[in-house]
Amino acid sequence: MNRIRLTIFGLLVLALAFGAFISCSGDDDDDQSQESPSDDDTTTDDDATDDDTAADDDTIADDDTVIDDDTDQTPTLITVSGNAFAFPNYERIVGAEISILEFPDKTTTTVEDGYFEFDDLPAGEQATFVIDADGFVVTQTKTFTLPEEDLERVTFQVPDNITYLGLELALGIVPSRQKCQIVTTVTMVGRSIYDEGAHG
Repeated sequence: MNRIRLTIFGLLVLALAFGAFISCSGDDDDDQSQESPSDDDTTTDDDATDDDTAADDDTIADDDTVIDDDTDQTPTLITVSGNAFAFPNYERIVGAEISILEFPDKTTTTVEDGYFEFDDLPAGEQATFVIDADGFVVTQTKTFTLPEEDLERVTFQVPDNITYLGLELALGIVPSRQKCQIVTTVTMVGRSIYDEGAHG
């Protein structure tokens, strides 16, 4: 009789243990089910991150647009013109090469009346004009800050080599190409170098 009771008791314990196992397994399934929304949340977070990234991209695109707008603002382009004169006989120097120190890719040649012209120079930039002609000393102008409107009558008055040598001997100096040398032309009141006989 005791054996029967022990057997029945053992079966009940096994049944309870098996039921507990089933219950635990069900709990795991429930836990997994509960974790699924978490996965969905993760996906949603990724989507939000993608949206944020997209928003950042838009911001970058906006920044790029601003930069592009700045880049698209082209400077005002002007024309600079003038003439080359010989000293002291007032003759015009034809066939001289005119260049710009700040724009080494831009050169031109004086034509009739020693006239020269440069197009498409950006306003606001600096420009120093240089003349190089056979029989004359290489000479440059002052440095201009280019205005918003065309610049006219940028002139050279250059001594020929013989006159230059004569001035060296008369003044007892040895010119230095490395030093700045300032030369000016004096004209009659109300007249300019373009008025023959008005300068000296």
